[in-house]
Parts: sequence; C-alpha cells; structure tokens
Amino acid sequence: MTVRPRAGVHFVLYTLASLATMALSLLFVRTCQGFALRPAAASSATRAAFALQRRSSSISSSSISSTTRSTKVRFTASINLLRRHSSSTSTSTSSTPTTATTPAFDPEQARLFEEERIIAVTFDDKPIKAISKRSGHLNQKGPPLHRAFSVFLFDTQGRLLLQKRAAAKITFPSTWTNTCCSHPLWNEQELGDDVQDPVLGCKRAAIRKLEHELGIPSSSLAPSDLTYMNRIHYISDSDPEWGEHEIDYIFLIRKDVESNPNLNEVSETRYVKPSELKGMMRRAEMNRGVSREKLLAEDAAADKKGVGGGEEWGVGEKRKKEEVKGPIQFTPWCRAIIERWLFVWWPDVGEDKKKLEKHRDVNTIFRIGRVDP
Repeated sequence: MTVRPRAGVHFVLYTLASLATMALSLLFVRTCQGFALRPAAASSATRAAFALQRRSSSISSSSISSTTRSTKVRFTASINLLRRHSSSTSTSTSSTPTTATTPAFDPEQARLFEEERIIAVTFDDKPIKAISKRSGHLNQKGPPLHRAFSVFLFDTQGRLLLQKRAAAKITFPSTWTNTCCSHPLWNEQELGDDVQDPVLGCKRAAIRKLEHELGIPSSSLAPSDLTYMNRIHYISDSDPEWGEHEIDYIFLIRKDVESNPNLNEVSETRYVKPSELKGMMRRAEMNRGVSREKLLAEDAAADKKGVGGGEEWGVGEKRKKEEVKGPIQFTPWCRAIIERWLFVWWPDVGEDKKKLEKHRDVNTIFRIGRVDP
C-alpha cells in the first residue's frame, strides 16, 4: 500500500525535473545568444547542454532523488560551459589588436597595410596564399612566414645609400636601414613558384618600391641591374603587437640614381662609405647596450689586422675614429646582413659584376633565426 504513493511522487518529481531541465537549457541558450556568441560556439554549447539533459533524463525512476542531484551537477557544468564560450568570445573580441584603419595609424600606411596582399610561403619558400600586409606582421598570428626583399644600392663612388624609415611606418619606425626593403605582391608580375621566377618577381617588386619610397624612376632601372646574392630567413619583433617573419631576397645595385624620397616612407637618406657605416653601427651597438670602450677596442684590434680599412677597400681609406654618440638604431634584417656579409661583399661591388660571383649563394636559405631590434 505504501509503494504506490512513493512511485507516484517519484514520477511527479521525475517529470518536473525533466521539464525544469529543458526550460533551463532553453533559458541558457538564449542567455548565450545575449552574450553574442559566434554561431559555431553557441551551437556546440547548446548541443552540450542538451546532451547533459538527455543523459540526466535517461536515468531510471528508481533513483529519482540521486538523479535530481546529479542533474543539478551536470546542469551546473553546462552553465559553466556556456559561460566559458561567451567569455572566450567576448575576450577575443575585446582583445583584438587595433586595426590598421584606426586613427592611431597614419592613414596612408594603414591603407597599404590593409590593401596590399603579400606572399605567404612555406619553410622552403614555396607560395601558399595571399595575405594582407597587416596579417603578415601581426605577432598574434606568428607572424606568418612571408616573402620579402632587401636592396643595397651603391653609387659609382662606392658609397652605399641608406634610408631612415619614416616615423609614420607601423613597423620599425624611425630606424636606419638599407636602401629599400619591402615585399613582392601576390600578382602575376611579382609571384613565382620555380627557381627563377621568384627572383625576377622580387626584382620587379624592388624596382616598384624604389620608385615608391625613394622616387627613383622605375624607367631608370632594369632587372639586370640587380644582382641576387642570397636569401635569409629571420624573425624579429618591432614591438609587442607587430613583427617580421621573412624569407628575404638580398640584391645589390651599382648605379648613380636620382632620388626624391617619399616623406611618408622615408624621413632621411644618406650615402656612406665603409668607415662611416662602421661608425653608425658602433653608435647603434651602443644604443643596444654595448659599451663605448669595448667598441673602440674592437675597432683598434680590427685596424691592426687590416680588417675594415686600408687597402682592402681599394681606395686607400683609413678608418675614422669617429665619436660614438647616439641614439641610433638599425632594422634587424639590415644589421644581420651588414654584420654577416656586406663588408665582405663591398670591396667587390664595382663595374665588373663577375667579382661578386664568388660571394653569391642562390640555392641556400640562411636560417638566421630570431634577431633582436
């Protein structure tokens, strides 16, 4: 006689628990929509909540009281799941870096950052897809590996043309660098996927950017004026938000040119001899924490060995004991190239291009790794 009332009570409790579970599921689905979940996130969270409800309702009526407690526990888990989805979506939205269309950036630099499509590549420099310049330099994304080029232009007096990047530049503003450094674009003229085309594409891109940045007429340069030396693979941070991760094609040019710098790109230019570049590099090293005394001692030792001065340069030039003063900073890729190769190549930059052949390595990608600013 006492069993039936208990069974009836249990049945009622079971029914109410099931209805409450479904109602709460619908309530929290609407709540997650209020948190502006992405459709995929809301869908997965909803399925998880209903899966918990179905598991709870499948338990037999012989253990209704324990089922009710279990349902509460499981439903709390579904609530937390929904909250985690909404929280992560909200966080990812609020923490999205300032886009290149915000007033914090120079409008022209912002436009180029968003509109230009550069070449994402594999570890072995094979094109993958077009990406925006912004995506290619966002530290949050890696940054993804992409293709670039660096030009070192010398006049017929043997001087190297340097530029100082404009303060408006988003990456590495107000830093000294080689004549021109930028990216080939994802288009028929500048993209290639075999041995020769990438080099030719980068040469075409270099001629385009030399005109854009320095006002050197593209009609005054031909791809044959650029000597391809090698490629480097490096990564470096400009700041916590922006950085570089590039396979960089290095080119040398020897030619007298007329320039008219674009002040949105370049704030200053300077032709330098080897000794003058050494002086600038010393100042940059001081800025990075190397003591003046150590630098001058290294210079003195190099002079005794005849490294970096004297007849090695072919012009009888002795190193100037310039005062080391700053601050001054070089871009990381430029500094890496100068330190590893440029002073070795420089004596052979002349009218006879064949002298550079012994320095060229067109097949190797030199893996430099991380280079600090």
